[in-house]
Amino acid sequence: MKTILIHLLGEIILFSSLLIVSTFSQNTFIKTYPGIAGVGHSIIQTADSGYAVFGHTSQNQAVFVKTDKNGDTLCVKHYGNEHEYPAFAYKIKETLDGGYFLGYGNTLIKTENNGAIIWTYDFNLGDIIDIDVTLDTCVAISGSMYQKPADTLYYFYVSKIDNSGQVLWLRNYIPLIYSIPFVKDVQATYDSGFIILADLWPSGGYFQVLKTDMNGDTMWSKMIGGFRNVGNSIVETNDSSYFITAFWTEKPCEYCELFIHTWALKLDKNGDTIWTKKYIFDIEDGSSIGKQTKDGAYFLTGYKYTIETTRHLFVGKLNGIGDTVWTKTLLDKNFIDSKGYDIVETFDGGYAVTGSVTYSNDQKDMLLLKLDKDGNITSVNDKERDLVPQVFSLQQNYPNPFNPITTINYQLPKESYVTLRVFDVLGNQIAELVNGYQSAGNYEVNFPSINLKLASGTYFFRIQANDFVQTKKMTLLK
Repeated sequence: MKTILIHLLGEIILFSSLLIVSTFSQNTFIKTYPGIAGVGHSIIQTADSGYAVFGHTSQNQAVFVKTDKNGDTLCVKHYGNEHEYPAFAYKIKETLDGGYFLGYGNTLIKTENNGAIIWTYDFNLGDIIDIDVTLDTCVAISGSMYQKPADTLYYFYVSKIDNSGQVLWLRNYIPLIYSIPFVKDVQATYDSGFIILADLWPSGGYFQVLKTDMNGDTMWSKMIGGFRNVGNSIVETNDSSYFITAFWTEKPCEYCELFIHTWALKLDKNGDTIWTKKYIFDIEDGSSIGKQTKDGAYFLTGYKYTIETTRHLFVGKLNGIGDTVWTKTLLDKNFIDSKGYDIVETFDGGYAVTGSVTYSNDQKDMLLLKLDKDGNITSVNDKERDLVPQVFSLQQNYPNPFNPITTINYQLPKESYVTLRVFDVLGNQIAELVNGYQSAGNYEVNFPSINLKLASGTYFFRIQANDFVQTKKMTLLK
């Protein structure tokens, strides 16, 4: 048995300046979850100011991770089998009773607040791409429907399901042009209806926005786009309009390479355009999702390619008419790739982002990033600041002697393959606490002896990180 307190990443160059992160910071943090999850797709802040993230492992197995307000893991649940579903469309919504709806593949799950399954619904007619909780505590699912036998048309759909897993109704919709629709987003609207965004492929670059009433019947439908545009997300705004994030494609010259960039639009309640803004945040950039802040502005996350052609997570804030307030980029030499998949405004007016980071050995880990209101990582106390370690080191465990749990700290000045093992006086290995690649940073690991049925006496813990090897002695006293 092992419990690892997920570390704060070192060597962070965030938002174009060297920042200092604190292991004890209550405000902001950046954390990854090696061995637990590979990608975080969807995030919510829980009532206790913690976070619940739904995503998948590196083997594409659905995983639910719940953390406290500092990003430390409280519980982890896996669903389904490895390689069962593609690496997209893992969505989470909180229910009024404190549990969660989870949607992935063709499966909808109702869980308790610790991720334990209450019921499961399998949608056998297509994929569940997005979900949302309705005003009457039901859940709406939306996605693409499989082609009907002897039918040449493709459909997208919305289905309303009650809190016990019973289907109330199902409606399907034909794209405005002949195409294969890929639903990107569905939201229950203030008038008890629904708004749906579906990308149309291959259509040359169009997506469809469809508004329904409370029974799923179409009220209006619009087709938006042009040259290689892609719709990504839609959200109802405080004034009952709609905010859309999308991609647009830049073609500098006839024979030039094409570059994808972020596009934001606002539609009125009838689907007519209020404003549209196209951005060039870097050489190439794309927003995965956008939402509205409490004060009527907008925020988004996604990725951008900088001049060294490495993909980086970015976040941005726009004012009420779509003008850029700021954009911030996650730059870390330990990552060869990072991307934001979902973002929420937190209770304290900051932002929480989930996504993924990839290391030079191609290991991919889920990312949880907590930012302040200006998109920065800050330290709340100068005395608590933790600089990037300059040398490898292994600290003496504490408490020592201990019973039944002790804590081991160690420092890595650079990305390393790390093993941390515990041995008895005869040299027999009794526990392996760490085995895998880790970024530069300061680490804290718990060693719980209670389930190992160890006798009182002397034990040794040894770390090996690249060429660095060190051993220290500890005493279990019952």
